[in-house]
Amino acid sequence: MIEGEALLNKDGFENTIIGLGIQNKLQVTSDPRYSNSVTAYGLLRHKKLSKNNKKAFKPLILTVSGVFSINPEFDNQYMITSLNYAKNLFEYGNSITALELSLTNKSDAKWVKKEIEKQVGSKYIVKTRYEQNELIFKTNETEKWMVFLILGFILILSTFNIIASISMLLFDKQKDIKTLISMGATKQLIQRIFFLEGMFINLLGGFLGIVVGLIVSYLQFKYHFVELQNSVIDYWPVEIKLEDLILVLTTVVTIGFLSSYLPVKYLIRKQFSDSF
Repeated sequence: MIEGEALLNKDGFENTIIGLGIQNKLQVTSDPRYSNSVTAYGLLRHKKLSKNNKKAFKPLILTVSGVFSINPEFDNQYMITSLNYAKNLFEYGNSITALELSLTNKSDAKWVKKEIEKQVGSKYIVKTRYEQNELIFKTNETEKWMVFLILGFILILSTFNIIASISMLLFDKQKDIKTLISMGATKQLIQRIFFLEGMFINLLGGFLGIVVGLIVSYLQFKYHFVELQNSVIDYWPVEIKLEDLILVLTTVVTIGFLSSYLPVKYLIRKQFSDSF
């Protein structure tokens, strides 16, 4: 609500809450000192249409009690009023065109849908919020995977730093490696030493990244640092999922394993083949 109050009936008079876009088009306000009434026209369903189109509609006056703003799509299309007013305007009697149910956070929407379908039968269409806005949810899911792929690509590029560090370390520790060889160390042991060091670097970076990400997500959830303009909510929503953390950690471990094992094996064989 950006203006007025969310009242649908006051002192026996029918009120309405209109979107910001509709307010701009109609040039009305919720302030009672100025023009704050609108007339809605409903088609007469039980009367034959005549040549005079004006008689085909029922005009009913409404008082604007408030203005809401969600996003341009909603603001330009919707005005909210009481069920009794809508029934009277459209002559629906005791009928309704749609019924929306609000579920608790712990409810399973798919299970509720199946139970409702059992009760009402096949004459009615039952949809979850996801099915009603399938395009939006699929778009968000696609964006999520695109971001993940981009970050994965960046992670792959960053592994070249690890490869370079291990290579420099191998060249720097040539004397130490020869000392280990003279003491009986095998090629596999030396490979394992440098491989574990590369894995340690990857795992340390992965865990630190996850910890920092969790802290940032918690701070956003708690204090709402990143705000949104002209949206349903005032801040950027954050949700932490265990499967996402597992996926990120698995990706880091997999890329870290490949970036540590293959270069170490190649460099050990190439640089110190004579010693072995």
